[in-house]
Amino acid sequence: MAWEKKEVSYLSTLINFAKRFDNKELTKETVVQYFKENYYFNDKSDIEVQTYKLVNNLITLSSDILKDLIEINNNIKDSKNLFVNPNDKNSYEEKKQRYFIKINEEAKEEKEKILLNEMLPKLKKRMKRNTNGIEDIGILEKLDDYSWSSKWYNPNFDFGVLIKFFDPLNQNISEVENLIENKNNDKSKYYAFVKTYIREKNVLEYILANVSNHYLLSEKKEVFNILAGLFENEKFQSFVSLGAIQVEGLFYDFCSAINGGERKNEEGTLINKLEKVFSENKIEEKIYYPYFAFEVPKYRNEVAHNGVAIDENLEFLALDIVMDMFTIIKLMKRNSLPYNNVDFLFFQFKFYSGIPIYSRDYYEEILGDLFSTYQMGIDGVGKYSVYNIIKNCETYKDILSKFKKINPEDESYYMLYDEVVKFKVIFEDEEFWKVIIELIINEDLNNDDFLDFTKKLVNEFIAYLKSNNQAKAKCVELNKMLKDY
Repeated sequence: MAWEKKEVSYLSTLINFAKRFDNKELTKETVVQYFKENYYFNDKSDIEVQTYKLVNNLITLSSDILKDLIEINNNIKDSKNLFVNPNDKNSYEEKKQRYFIKINEEAKEEKEKILLNEMLPKLKKRMKRNTNGIEDIGILEKLDDYSWSSKWYNPNFDFGVLIKFFDPLNQNISEVENLIENKNNDKSKYYAFVKTYIREKNVLEYILANVSNHYLLSEKKEVFNILAGLFENEKFQSFVSLGAIQVEGLFYDFCSAINGGERKNEEGTLINKLEKVFSENKIEEKIYYPYFAFEVPKYRNEVAHNGVAIDENLEFLALDIVMDMFTIIKLMKRNSLPYNNVDFLFFQFKFYSGIPIYSRDYYEEILGDLFSTYQMGIDGVGKYSVYNIIKNCETYKDILSKFKKINPEDESYYMLYDEVVKFKVIFEDEEFWKVIIELIINEDLNNDDFLDFTKKLVNEFIAYLKSNNQAKAKCVELNKMLKDY
């Protein structure tokens, strides 16, 4: 009968699957139950339809892995073909290609590991989610780092355009790729766009303002004013000769900013600095490392060795340098960096300055913003956490005093240090800790996120608060209560 042939067809597919992948010998009578127990088949949907889903999911997973392996092998091949002089291990071009060979070989090893050991668990996961297998794998189901960011493994990708415009174009990679294509097709047209962008977005003004106001950069104000004048007057040789060295200097400043302003002479070369800066963020490392490690040193060394830049179009190089400075200064403005995190937090506080200070409403607003900084990962950990800087604000007075801010409500100026000193007493107020206890008990704020945030708050202040302070007693009470959740 036709129905029997159809049944044998999909059941035989399942029997063959179990035999080949799971080393199980099944019969028509046992196969369906086996797939219910092991591959999330159910009685709500037709078994034949579920079989198609299983096969389609397997096809999607395996084809994506094989496609990626082909790309990876091509990347490795391209890098090997791009070696100019394989014996010159010190040239930046050779270092660049060795870097791409290394990360692609690591990606290849990871892909092979998935193919050999993790294919079935990932297949079962997709079946559990009732994925039909025809659609592409979603962003949250990416298999590994390569699947998330395969473009960053391509040695031919223009990382210079990427780092300059990834953030300005709202991290829209398609628009970045369009810019790269424009640059490849017509450099003059691309650099005309860059020049217009610098002018219309007031990039030079942004650079000068942030150099003048940053606690690490203000000493370079005179140098950058000279640079701005050279650029605006189209003295590109002089601008490039001075600016190329400043790009590396800015990156050194960025490394120092991450370390709370501490200057570490042992940082070494730009490559050493980059490895340390992005050691905990592999995605950012893939984006920024290739350009700053291998391209920036080329024009920097050219100036250092020759005294001037030898370039066929100095204006193009000057435009690149302006955008490189712009990019690094934006990195230095990140809210997650030491002191910037405190500045960000206190900027939020200014929006409800009309609420009576030390009132319950005031404390609830404070907690809301502290919780937000925790969720965003801005509050930091260790020596330069928001809380440690607040607790030890006298130690950091010289730096915090350099943050002169404008109140968004009345445009008056305030000094961040003064605000921190006034704010510190909040944690020494018994009422602050009582509000947290009441919120957890009465407002059902006992979700994991809020409880983890509260535990962090307690750990930051329980030893800091003086033993004769009522706030200490409430903090200890809160600590005991948290152990029950």
